[in-house]
Amino acid sequence: MRETTERPEALEAGAVELVGTDAEKIVDRTSLLLSDSAAYAAHQIDANPYGDGHAAQRIAELLLQQNWQRNALRLHGTPLLPTPVAHRAA
Repeated sequence: MRETTERPEALEAGAVELVGTDAEKIVDRTSLLLSDSAAYAAHQIDANPYGDGHAAQRIAELLLQQNWQRNALRLHGTPLLPTPVAHRAA
């Protein structure tokens, strides 16, 4: 439904195809994928072209390993995140 993509990884991996904005072509390609199991299977890929989904976890672990909060305080004079405040029951 567009002429270009901001996700060339999926295009290069064969998971998607650009069909443009022509309504007839969109309907034709969609109909083919819904009715032809071989055409559908041709778009199945073995690996996610965007990674394994664990980048945030790895980044957080690395930041903790490198003691980023203490280093931010040392470098910038202020923590990047506020220090948690203990709340007392009223």
